[in-house]
Amino acid sequence: MATRSALRSKVRSRGVKLKWGESAPSFRHQLLHKRLPPAQDELQDDTRPLLIVIGGGFAGTLVCRKMTRDYHVVLIDAKEYFEYYPGICRTYADPKDYLVVACGSQYGINLQAIQSASTGHECLWYPTCLQSSMPDSRWNTLDERFLAGRRRHIDREYNELVELNRKGATILVVGAGFVGIEFATEVKHFFSNIDIVIVEARDACIGVMPEKCIEYVKSYLARKDIKVIYNQAYKEFMSATDSIPADFSKANQSLQELAKEWGITEPSRIYMAVGLRPINSFMPAQCLSPGKRGGWINVNKYQEVMLGDSPVEGVFAAGNCCSYAEGSDMPAFPKNAFPGEDMAAVACYNIRVLQAAKDSSSGCCFGLCRPRRKKEAHWGWGTGLCATSLGPDDATLVVGSTPERGSGFVALTGVIAALNKEFVRWSKVNQIAGGCFGGLVWKLAH
Repeated sequence: MATRSALRSKVRSRGVKLKWGESAPSFRHQLLHKRLPPAQDELQDDTRPLLIVIGGGFAGTLVCRKMTRDYHVVLIDAKEYFEYYPGICRTYADPKDYLVVACGSQYGINLQAIQSASTGHECLWYPTCLQSSMPDSRWNTLDERFLAGRRRHIDREYNELVELNRKGATILVVGAGFVGIEFATEVKHFFSNIDIVIVEARDACIGVMPEKCIEYVKSYLARKDIKVIYNQAYKEFMSATDSIPADFSKANQSLQELAKEWGITEPSRIYMAVGLRPINSFMPAQCLSPGKRGGWINVNKYQEVMLGDSPVEGVFAAGNCCSYAEGSDMPAFPKNAFPGEDMAAVACYNIRVLQAAKDSSSGCCFGLCRPRRKKEAHWGWGTGLCATSLGPDDATLVVGSTPERGSGFVALTGVIAALNKEFVRWSKVNQIAGGCFGGLVWKLAH
């Protein structure tokens, strides 16, 4: 079995490069061996309650870390690696800065201390629901469930940017939210010869932020010659059909006309940055908010999944997949890592409450210290933090945000804010990889 040091050796502060052909045979053998389930008699000897975690993102891995001592944890995920997705915009422009933890089938299970298979930890892999559509996809040669396929996709996109930079082409970024701004500024930093135009349906970029933050970002975009077209809905120049043609910038005549109106060169490539869409179709429709792709999973303030108006006992949801049901008196939480982990921490505590009600001996001191009352989710200090990268050397940090639009204040800008975000990136990946320092930092944070 791979030791913690063997796994951590694959992680670097500025990215991970896994070239499977160069991997030691013993390491490959260990990964293949760990994909096998534990022996049946070992599972029978494990008397801990079974806890199934679906999804190995920020919330899912937090649950695994917190619960693996007292529960037999089974993590189900569609991929074999953890990707630090808040940093993915930089990765496309600078592939060597790819923050990923690849731990084979051990990924997500007992990440703080890798134990032997006799403890009964499992990690199951299953095909994604989109596998049947892969033959019709433009990316049908890439299987991003595996790290090698994901890496090839990133390299392919990077080479596209290299070619666009060589030609001095124009690209169009649709959406001036956090993802659109970060992607545009990262590309401009590494590919200065590319002309970048951002289209935004609202009258301001990152419109949920305080005015001072918005003005700072606008000033940065102006200095870098990144043009922003406001009050322009992307549906006006994109195909209304569900399937978008490969070269829809030339297929749609209205975009060519708008490019002349805006005074820009017709874009050679369009990047969509218009927010998250839920893919929760594996859940019953009664548990979901309305939506074409399954909607968000409805939860109450205890993070319990709601089936209509009633909670489902023993089933919880946390992170980007869920939203608070109507009547729960809960605000809409931001769809990012820190709030997701806060939700997961609440779910973990409430799972222990349910278990304590069934087993009075659970908890320390012969059950005297067992949790008895459920915790409620709340808008914590971490939920009000928002860091926006403006390339590798600039950023903003807003603190004290509330659900009210434009709340909070700018605490840091410039290089110091950029260093702060880099520390967050490094410490989180270090924690997921089982590092002591990152584990301590985020233990205190939550």
